Amino acid sequence: MPYDDSADDDEQAAARLALSLDGAAARAPLAAVVVETVQGEGGVHPARPAWLRALAAWTREHGALLIVDDIQTGCGRTGPFFSFEPAGIVPDIICLSTSISGYGTPRALTLMRPEYDVWRQGEDNGTLRGYNPAFVTAARALEVFWSDGTLQARTTGSGEKVGRTLTGFAQRYGLPAPRGRGLAWGLPFDRPGAAREVCRAAYRAGLLVETAGPQDEVLTILPPLMIGHEQSEKGLGILDDAIASTAGRRAVAASGDERGSRSKRSAPQLRGRINGSPDQRKG
Repeated sequence: MPYDDSADDDEQAAARLALSLDGAAARAPLAAVVVETVQGEGGVHPARPAWLRALAAWTREHGALLIVDDIQTGCGRTGPFFSFEPAGIVPDIICLSTSISGYGTPRALTLMRPEYDVWRQGEDNGTLRGYNPAFVTAARALEVFWSDGTLQARTTGSGEKVGRTLTGFAQRYGLPAPRGRGLAWGLPFDRPGAAREVCRAAYRAGLLVETAGPQDEVLTILPPLMIGHEQSEKGLGILDDAIASTAGRRAVAASGDERGSRSKRSAPQLRGRINGSPDQRKG
């Protein structure tokens, strides 16, 4: 179904969603709707709370299960532990993985309402289940990082800074506006291949970023939740230089002195995937 379109207002978004779902259900009853509250590989598209509430209301009315795929944007990636919390919805099933182990070990969880838990012993299975060290690290991560609101506040604050910085990049280099929430951001490029070029330039300077979207036209910025201020500044500086060197555009708001000062920054000592799990108490 069509995803939430930021060009619509709340009423238009809800109407477009209902029209699409009604059309699909007219052919056959829908058993379930699966949704990412922030599309990841699709190009980092965040759904507004009103759109998610409209989706939850439709599934309740039509007896369909609401399944939230929180594999990439759950576990604090957008701020709260679950990405759908700001919308105030309660899914029927939640898929978690990737960061749930808290230490980079393979782990996956499927949460569901008790009335839908009809599995008998041994019937359900999965690739990343049952790895004992991951149970230990996951439990410890919940105890350390989610005993209070410190991590959520830190992620929210860091995400706002990243969003402001990326907005500055977009204005300076004439790019489309960035999209994101928390520490999950995407910077679109309108020249084919430009996002991949920026990835390669950033990699040569010591920073790992990725691309997403149907044509790999979106640069994805998913730093570790526990990244420190100094590392964040260095990483964003490298990204700035990478965009400037490959985007094929002349800066419209930065002076030559500012560009020179950025080029003198040393590369950060980042050697893991930039979207790694929170694995240390201090950045």
